[in-house]
Formats: sequence, C-alpha cells, structure tokens
Amino acid sequence: MDPAALGTGPVTLTIDGSVTVPPSSTGPITFTPGPHHSTGLLAAYASLSLNCVAPENAALQTVSGTLVLTENSATHLRGRLDLTTQGSTAGCPGGDTEAHLDFDVRR
Repeated sequence: MDPAALGTGPVTLTIDGSVTVPPSSTGPITFTPGPHHSTGLLAAYASLSLNCVAPENAALQTVSGTLVLTENSATHLRGRLDLTTQGSTAGCPGGDTEAHLDFDVRR
C-alpha cells in the first residue's frame, strides 16, 4: 500500500492488474496496474509458503479484487481483502487462487 494512503480514513480500493514475482521472491516484484486499479495500492499477488522447492521461473499472475478499509488511522487498520489471481502462485508451485481475508491490526 502507498504510505500516503495510510491513515487517511475509510476507503475501498480496487485491485486490477498483472504481476511478475521472481523465483523465491528474491528480486523486485513487477506490478502493472490495469485500467481500474486504485492508485493507493502498490501491488498484490498470491504466494504459497510450504516446505517445497521454489519454482525456477517467475510467477505470472493476473490479479483482481478489492481492499476495503473500514478503519484506516495512524494506529489501526481494519477491513477485508478479496483477491482472485489467475496464473502461477509465487513460492511453492500452484495455480489460480481466491482469498477472502478479514483483518484487524495495529500499526
């Protein structure tokens, strides 16, 4: 998330784009925003972390979804993330993913 968007109050951000994640997530992640992507988000991708051999090739994903922040203050983030990816997962080999996550964290 863009640091300038943190602490600015409740907001709903759209996730739309494509991402390339290097093998083992050791290098920079390249995110290309789609036409509906919100500027407050820098990147989004799916990664699996298990005891496995990391893939030799970069993971390529198309991502879509929403990040809803019901609280976005200097000290607290609360909301939900709905994310769908198409393509290879980063980390352990995998395919398309769908995630729905509620969160409530102190900053």
